Amino acid sequence: MKNILRLFFFTTILFVNQQAKAQARFGLKAGVGLSDIHVNITGEDSDILEGDYKTKKITAFHIGGIVAFPLSENLNLETGLLFSRKGFAEGEDLEPGEYDRYFLSYLEAPFHLIYHKNQFQVFAGPYLAYGLSGVNKWKYDGKVELEDLKPTTKTINLDDDDDTYYFNAIDYGLDFGVGYQVGPVLLNASYSLGLGDIQPKYEETGDPLDLDIDITMNYRVFSISGTYYFGKEE
Repeated sequence: MKNILRLFFFTTILFVNQQAKAQARFGLKAGVGLSDIHVNITGEDSDILEGDYKTKKITAFHIGGIVAFPLSENLNLETGLLFSRKGFAEGEDLEPGEYDRYFLSYLEAPFHLIYHKNQFQVFAGPYLAYGLSGVNKWKYDGKVELEDLKPTTKTINLDDDDDTYYFNAIDYGLDFGVGYQVGPVLLNASYSLGLGDIQPKYEETGDPLDLDIDITMNYRVFSISGTYYFGKEE
């Protein structure tokens, strides 16, 4: 899947370069939504945690610039650069008024193929995101605390004397959505299916008591957004 995404991104860059003189439309996009994760637990000892990891949704948002290139009368290619915040909340063993939330910030590039007819449109395509920063905010026993989370692309050694908490800097997935345009404003609703694991990779510790459990976490985000396009559509 990663090789397919790389090929798509490379092809898109070549196309944009060739179409640099074409009539492109630029716009500003902003939106809000609900972000959660899908947790998949595998391994010989996975039954220990089966059904024991529950999460809740948090508010997500994104804002940035986009550019749309016409491919034909009814087909566009849209890309851009967005600042986005995603995350999730722990949903297990919490008392009323307590919470445990993870907020992760990314620089995100969508690559959407758009079919439009009159004011309506449908779109789909991959996205690629790079983590900028993160924070874990929790409240227990009336006390609120924060813990910084750092993005990384490296494998983490748990034996190191390091109190830093990390998340995987690379996220990618697929977007699907519909839209309706009124003048220069496009309103749309979308669903993002994360395919990248937000957890970093860990080295084996060599501890014979280590359990054979593999946990992956992938984003699931529903968003509504608005885009204002500059200039007139040709």
